[in-house]
Parts: sequence; structure tokens; C-alpha cells
Amino acid sequence: DELFSGDNTVDLLIEDQLLRPSSRAGEGMKKPSLVGWPSTSGNNPTTPPAADTAAMTTVPLSPALSMRPTPDPTTVSQLTYIPDATTTPPGVVEKGTLQPPAALASTVVATDMESLPTLHPAMATTAQTSRDMEMSSALESSPGAWGQVSTPAAPVRPTIPTAPKQALEEEDIRNIIGRCKDTLSTISGPTTQNTYGRNEGAWMKDPLAQEERIYVTNYYYGNTLVEFRNLDNFKQGRWSNSYKLPYSWIGTGHVVYNGSFYYNRAFTRNIIKYDLKQRYVAAWAMLHDVAYEESTPWQWQGHSEVDFAVDENGLWVIYPAISYEGFNQEVIVLSKLNAADLSTHKETTWRTGLRKNFYGNCFVICGVLYAVDSYNKRNANISYAFDTHTNTQIIPQLLFENEYAYTTQIDYNPKDRLLYAWDNGHQVTYHVIFAY
Repeated sequence: DELFSGDNTVDLLIEDQLLRPSSRAGEGMKKPSLVGWPSTSGNNPTTPPAADTAAMTTVPLSPALSMRPTPDPTTVSQLTYIPDATTTPPGVVEKGTLQPPAALASTVVATDMESLPTLHPAMATTAQTSRDMEMSSALESSPGAWGQVSTPAAPVRPTIPTAPKQALEEEDIRNIIGRCKDTLSTISGPTTQNTYGRNEGAWMKDPLAQEERIYVTNYYYGNTLVEFRNLDNFKQGRWSNSYKLPYSWIGTGHVVYNGSFYYNRAFTRNIIKYDLKQRYVAAWAMLHDVAYEESTPWQWQGHSEVDFAVDENGLWVIYPAISYEGFNQEVIVLSKLNAADLSTHKETTWRTGLRKNFYGNCFVICGVLYAVDSYNKRNANISYAFDTHTNTQIIPQLLFENEYAYTTQIDYNPKDRLLYAWDNGHQVTYHVIFAY
């Protein structure tokens, strides 16, 4: 019997009836089933469906579940470029598709074969040892003993980690990047590392990675993230990777944290986590209380409504929101962000005393939010700090130098204990000095 599919189904059925022997004329004719549908009692379940029609039955995943396109096997080498081997820092579980061991497939086949109730005597050969012959005779005499004698040990399944690598506990993070020293005492003068790109932009490093990769977003709007293998390659302009993001970013408040790029989707309240290794949107969330407007909460007007930050405690998000206490003014909200699913919690969210358009940039160190009072004054000050441990705000009055008078990004890296800043097309760093 044949399985029919395609546009010539009716013609083949008529031809089959004309050529069918008369002795089978009274038998019920088997109807061809649609390819990809469950087999009925009259279908041949062993006949595989056509390759082209079988692909039509695949149910695509929703964008919320997977944003990763299916690569063409003929072009996968062109789509994925790995400049060098990557390693994972201690305590970080590498995320990716788990591949079963090579012996797993053969073990599964053997398990299916062993489900047969009896073993035919002809399967024994003269090359078998005496132990194999005794085992075969025992199985023939007692079919129930089959699973006891010849069933191998259960196949070792791939170990599934109890938590994804993004869901690191604060203790694990501190073990990797170190603990908070103490109160911030001084910010050193700027050290110019490179001159690259436009006046506005952001550059950053992953504090949980062992590699020294540099990530750059040139300008405050776009959809490309450029990767450099190290600082020397960045200075030479030799990039090693480029990521075309499915949704554009806006502002300069992005971060790379634990192998993912966190950013604000352009002109929305949505925040996105993009997995750099797997190249897909790993998480998506909306900050419902963001006071989204055309103007930015910071003085330099760079559309940075949402600002991410990383410190010794993990990932943070900073954004403007309406304060319903008093005169409905817009205040800056600081919230601890779950790096795995981008969720926030009320008990780790604080409404600070920062007011919109009163400050140039901000960053977080050891659970304390610091704000610089100007982005374009050469000699500015860190004139505000909010301590999440004590729920208090202070005026530290620490000197901060905007050497090129147009700072559009300041981010703290807890591993290097450096501030990374983008100042008028110059990439500069500041040493963070603690009191003790």
C-alpha cells in the first residue's frame, strides 16, 4: 500500500481502482490520510510523511518563548562566528542547550529492543562466551527475567542545573567579583583609554566574565552591539563580533551582565535581556510605572529613560516615576532587578530624592546610588547618594571631573572597581577609592 499526498491524489486513487484485481474489489479501500495527521486504523503507520509537507505541520513557538531563528545548516558557519574559546568563571553555570551524551541514543535503542518479551535462540552465535549462552537460556525459560538479567544500567541523563546561570545568588556574585570594601571615599581623575565613535555612546565589560571583552553601543539609538576581544583591540579598532539585535535600543544605560545584554527597547517601557551566546531574547518585561516622555530624566537629554547598573549585589534598574506624595513630581526609582526574568519586587524598590533633570548621570556602588550634578561642567560633584541598606540619603560632595565636558554614560564595574564613562567620544575610566 502507498501513502498518497500532493496534487495528484485523485488521479492516483482512480488509477489504483482501475488496476486493482477483481478479487479485491469487495475489500474496503484504504483512504490516504493527510500527511502529519495521526494515523487511522486504515492507514499505514510505518510510512513516513513527505519531507516538504511534514515541515508544514511544525507548530512555531511564540515570540515570548523563543525569538531565535532556525539556522540553515548550509549557512550556520557564516552566522556564528567564534573568535576564540570562551571559559566560564567559577560559580557560573554555562547556559545553553543541553546535549545528551553520545552513548545516550544507542542506550535508548537498546532499551526499546529489550522490551521484547522473548529472545529468539538464533540470536546466539558461536562467538558468544559461555556466560552469554547461560544468560540466553535463562531468558528463554523465564521471559520475566529479561529485565533483570540483560537490562543495562539506566542511561545517564544530562544533568539539568537547578538554577540558570543568570539566577546567581548574591553570595555567588560576591565570590566572583569580590565584596564591598566600605564607604566610597574618592573618585580619581579620568584616564582616557580610547577615542572612538560619536559624541554619545556607551562602553562596558561583563563583571562576571573571565575574558576582558569590551562591548560598545555607538550613539544613543541603534540596534547593533559591537564586541572587542580586549582593550588593545578596542584601541586598534579591531572588533571580533557584532550583534544585530531584534529590537532597537535607546539611551546609554545598557549593561552586559553574565553573558547577556540588558537594554531598554526604543520608545517603550519594555526592558529586554538578550543572550549573547545563543543570540535570542531570553527575557522581556515592562516597567509599568515609568514616567515615559520624550525628554530624558538626565540633563544631557539623551533619551535614557531606563538606566541599568551593576554592583557587588547584582543587577539594578534606575528610571523616573511619578511620586504621588506631595506635588506629583517625577522622582528617580532604584530597584533591584532579577537578572533571570527581569522581575522587580516592592521590598527591594526605593523612591529616591532625586528629581528629574537635576542631575547629569548616576551609578550604583555597594547598594548605594550616586548622582553627578552635571554632565558638561569640567569640575562637577557627586552631590547625592541614596543608601538602600539604611534607606537614607546623603550629600557626599565628591569631586567628579568631566574632562571633555560632555559625559553621556557612567557605569561601575565591580570586578575592576572602575567607573567606565563615555565623554564626548572619548572612553575614560575612573578609579574608585574606598575609605578603608
